[in-house]
Amino acid sequence: MRGVDFYRRRPKGEWEAPRRIVRLAEEYGQAYAGFPMQMAIARDGTIHTIIEFFEGEDDHGRGLHQAVCYARSKDYGDTWERADGTPVVLPARPEDFDILARNTCSRHEELPPSELKHGGIVVDSGGKPLFFYLHHTKAPGLLIVGTVDSDGRIRERVVSHHWEVLWPDMRAIGCWSTIREDDAIHALVQLTPFNDEWIDGKPTRAINMNERSDQRLVWLISADWGRSWEVRPCLEPRSVCNCPSLEQSTGANLIPASRMPAVLYFDGSSGYPGGGDYYADGVSVAEILASGGFRANNVWLV
Repeated sequence: MRGVDFYRRRPKGEWEAPRRIVRLAEEYGQAYAGFPMQMAIARDGTIHTIIEFFEGEDDHGRGLHQAVCYARSKDYGDTWERADGTPVVLPARPEDFDILARNTCSRHEELPPSELKHGGIVVDSGGKPLFFYLHHTKAPGLLIVGTVDSDGRIRERVVSHHWEVLWPDMRAIGCWSTIREDDAIHALVQLTPFNDEWIDGKPTRAINMNERSDQRLVWLISADWGRSWEVRPCLEPRSVCNCPSLEQSTGANLIPASRMPAVLYFDGSSGYPGGGDYYADGVSVAEILASGGFRANNVWLV
């Protein structure tokens, strides 16, 4: 991937030519790269975004450079700026944005999960953004929540201790956030055992490779814009919960205050059975199916 392109269509208009807002650095151009991001739009049209960088490699593995950044646009994507109003020159690199977390170091395995991973961004009815990100470099499963004050300063605090007191032997590996129409923030957090699947406090690829019933999905809920938090189980213990997807309050869909946000997930195999790639052995899909290499998947909506 060479970067992130922004696509826009004005009301009753045609799609405009894409604009590149994030670019891959040339020194990482021959390696795997990914830029997961999420946008949230305030009622006044301001676009808030959180952007994740995963690029480059060395002899130890890919993802040599990782970062999580924040930016916003007040003119529907024409121009972008930092939280304090500093203009961002496009296409941008992390140093052009507000850097929430960043590192460049050799990884613990060849194909590692991200050590720095965003957990989504939401905007309240008054136009104030709030975002989440995981920072395994500081501590295993460390989840941080941040917001932008009226003076343009980013304020952050750690929130992972709220569930670690309940499940001290588990750590967060995923977070997805949304907001209801009453401005109650709901973050869905995936927990996994903190065991020998972690190397030097970093999650490994093995965590996501097989069906497992030892993980948990929990809610982290705040009704006062992050000043206090409630932890609540989402699924029964021992439930298999792969690739959860959280309902978003966007466009025509507003999540009413009368119910919890919907969650979609599946059970069965979440990755590569046996830890290898499906097609690396020169075995056909028919042969894998016949041998029982795939398990049945059921999709659930809660």
